[in-house]
Amino acid sequence: MKLKILFLMIFLYFPIADANCASSEWQREEQVAVRLVSAFSSTGSGTTVPLGLQFKLKPGWKIYWRSPGDAGLPPKVTWDRSENVKDLIIGWPAPKRFSVLGLETLGYLDEVILPVELKTILSGATIVRAKVEYLICEKVCIPYVNTLELSLPAGRAVLSDYSNLISQYIAQIPQRDSRHGLSIESSHLTKSGDKNEIIFRAQNKNNFIQPDIYVEGPAGSHFGKPEVIITQDRRMAELRVLASGVGQSALEQGGITATLVDGDKSIEAKLYPKYKLSNIKASLRFSQNEELTLAAIIILALLGGLILNIMPCVLPVLSIKLLGVISNVGKDSKTIRAGFLASAAGILFSFMILAVGLIVLKAGGASVGWGIQFQQPIFLAFLSVVLGLFAYNLFGLFEVKLPARVGSIVAMPLNRDNLAEHFFAGTLAALVATPCSAPFLGTAVGFALSQGWLEILLVFSSLGVGLASPYLLVALFPGLAGFLPRPGPWMNTVKRVLGVALLVTVVWLLYVFANVLDMGGAAALGGLIVTMGVILLLKKLPGSVLGRRSGLIVLFMSVAAIIFPTMWNTGLKPLVDRPHSSTAVWREFDAVQIKNLVADGKTVLVDVTADWCVTCQVNKRFVLDTNRVVAALKTGSIVGMRADWTMPNNEIAKYLGSFGHFGIPFNVVYGPEKPDGIVLPELLTSAILTRVFYEVSGKRGTAQ
Repeated sequence: MKLKILFLMIFLYFPIADANCASSEWQREEQVAVRLVSAFSSTGSGTTVPLGLQFKLKPGWKIYWRSPGDAGLPPKVTWDRSENVKDLIIGWPAPKRFSVLGLETLGYLDEVILPVELKTILSGATIVRAKVEYLICEKVCIPYVNTLELSLPAGRAVLSDYSNLISQYIAQIPQRDSRHGLSIESSHLTKSGDKNEIIFRAQNKNNFIQPDIYVEGPAGSHFGKPEVIITQDRRMAELRVLASGVGQSALEQGGITATLVDGDKSIEAKLYPKYKLSNIKASLRFSQNEELTLAAIIILALLGGLILNIMPCVLPVLSIKLLGVISNVGKDSKTIRAGFLASAAGILFSFMILAVGLIVLKAGGASVGWGIQFQQPIFLAFLSVVLGLFAYNLFGLFEVKLPARVGSIVAMPLNRDNLAEHFFAGTLAALVATPCSAPFLGTAVGFALSQGWLEILLVFSSLGVGLASPYLLVALFPGLAGFLPRPGPWMNTVKRVLGVALLVTVVWLLYVFANVLDMGGAAALGGLIVTMGVILLLKKLPGSVLGRRSGLIVLFMSVAAIIFPTMWNTGLKPLVDRPHSSTAVWREFDAVQIKNLVADGKTVLVDVTADWCVTCQVNKRFVLDTNRVVAALKTGSIVGMRADWTMPNNEIAKYLGSFGHFGIPFNVVYGPEKPDGIVLPELLTSAILTRVFYEVSGKRGTAQ
């Protein structure tokens, strides 16, 4: 801070001189060049001179910040052989974060000047002989040691050609004030599993863009990459950082240094976070005037799960749900109640599996979100095989008969008739419904995934109860089943129709599989599923050897179908070229360009989508890709950006997380009147889009 004030004061009063005497010779290595530069060509009458340690690196190579993170070493400077030098104090501009193979490091690319405050013993001629030890890294790391010498004669202090460059980097040093409109409002410790977690609440008077926080603590401490949630108005942000290496008392007593960075703005603060009880009482502030507690989130989760029953994603699983209803027609109340309770239990079981999986992924530092299991080829292969076999079962090609011991465990003493099948149907219904979002669901999932394991379990169990509520209603009032048609030959026709619906779902899964992996793997998977159907059909032929052993053969082929296509590299490309999925009217997603486009007076529509997201496809078909919207995008006043999340993408996951969302569809509209964007509902209509275009631009768009 003192260096910055001193430099700005003398910058106004001193003329500019030649740079010839204001820099050392470059010390060049294969990947980097280093030298000392001075803001003045002579020392003047004072005892302080601003210098700069300048690094120029080849593309891809980096040096490290004062606290490098998981790996690396910061530059170290010694000046033992200098003349008339009392001290050299290095300043550290705000660094960039590098995430590679799970390692988080902080440093600088391309070119950087580390501002150096030179304190002389006396005013007059000074010679700085600096020994610089540093580590540069790309795919490998190389240590270097360079010796630099800079002579500054006595005489009137005159600004050099390097003065402006040094001042630019001095301005990038985080200060402990609010000049950039940033502030860290609070910090506290809590527990996340067996680790300590520091929760920061930060404010930006000028709206957050992409905040990050770098934490330094007591010796031996380690801090991970923050989870960031930004409020709808983008003025407040919550940043959660896992801390390890030291205990709670060391963090409370020794304190931490936190550097909050957002674009080219930064602030540094010394904090002493205190421990608070379990974050089950924590709340996520979605706007400055609205606070949602855990109880409110659970209510939203129940509503979101209930509404999920009537969302577009219900179409692929309609056959599974109707099958459960049909199988209970005409039975006694106890049997009906047991069947529907088994289906509800299957739904809850699926949601608990999803919750535990997300907890494990989150603890491992991976990106998490609603429906991300559809980004994994092995899950898609598993679901395709299971639904294919389910369809063959509806066609009457085979029946599943559990061993007596297993059946007695699964079926319960109340009724051993098909309870395992009802449970399995409920499990599948929940899994296949997850590539779809619904009103309230995004808010509930966003809250859960920003909290600890207990909140995730509570919210996901509430979602399961909401989705299972129609089953629970019939279980509570079995008489409702009496309004259904009585059993008859019509049921066989219905089963065949539902079997066709399931095969259509399998075709859709193969399409997603082809885009996630490749066409060759999808063809192999589809071929194996068809072959299993043929083998099961041979069972109907008298004397068929394959038919008699069809059960064992199909079991073996099922395992092969799940594993083999996911490992077989055919060399064939996916159906859609990833990640470049731009079209004539839709640009590829680029979060950095949004701000520039809005500054130019453009309206920007962002569509985060995926092939496995059923609601996304409905929004495209009926709103986003209609002639009216396409015509609006072609005018140039409205720019469409499409972010494809079919496969894992950390940048898209981070973008969703910045809004407190972890699922899709997700759409935002930016404009001159709303540069921070307006988040649209999960289900879109042309009327909603027209209204928001008008709101963000201040004039009626062409999409009306």
